[in-house]
Amino acid sequence: MNKKIFVISWAIYSFDVLVCLGVTRDAIIQYFKKFKQELSEDELGRLVMFGDGRCIMFEDGQTILWIKDMPKKGSSVLAHEIFHAVIFLMDRIGIKLLDGSDEAYA
Repeated sequence: MNKKIFVISWAIYSFDVLVCLGVTRDAIIQYFKKFKQELSEDELGRLVMFGDGRCIMFEDGQTILWIKDMPKKGSSVLAHEIFHAVIFLMDRIGIKLLDGSDEAYA
């Protein structure tokens, strides 16, 4: 199984998403340490997998999209977690989902 950790920039917004596919919690923690960034106790406490996927936005806007297993083509788990990431970002910047804001959400 391929395992991947990579960053996607929201581009026009000042936040990024750390995408973690098929990796363990320890691998995510090690990724942060690699860049000399320690997670707080609160952040570590929230970095827990309850099902097949998890999306978390920390206080500073950092978002982690974590899928337990490498998703297959057309994965509903991946789509579900991406939607959470978009909701977190849009809420953070003050854009509510309305008929006129759907393009920003897309």
